[in-house]
Amino acid sequence: MKNEKNIAILKEMAESVRTCMFTTFSANDELGSRPMGTAKIEDDGSIWFFTNEYSLKSKEISKENNVLLAYSDPSKNTYLTVKGQAELVDDQVRKEAYFSPFV
Repeated sequence: MKNEKNIAILKEMAESVRTCMFTTFSANDELGSRPMGTAKIEDDGSIWFFTNEYSLKSKEISKENNVLLAYSDPSKNTYLTVKGQAELVDDQVRKEAYFSPFV
């Protein structure tokens, strides 16, 4: 039940803010952050983004898949960080279902 509550909080904030700082780790443990638009958060807590498979971010994820996401809404004094493992997925069905001009 606690996990479901946490996912609900994540979905509510991420769907209202939409953009997070997506942090990856380089081969020499340097941090790299960039803004990313959240495409979808599934009921199991999986968070989906669109990216170029040849980007530096994708290369970093291929070597070290631990990532950190930071969402913030200063107007509501609300902040959320999410730590997890990223996976590069090429799924045409999800691309069609989750894509919007925002992402």
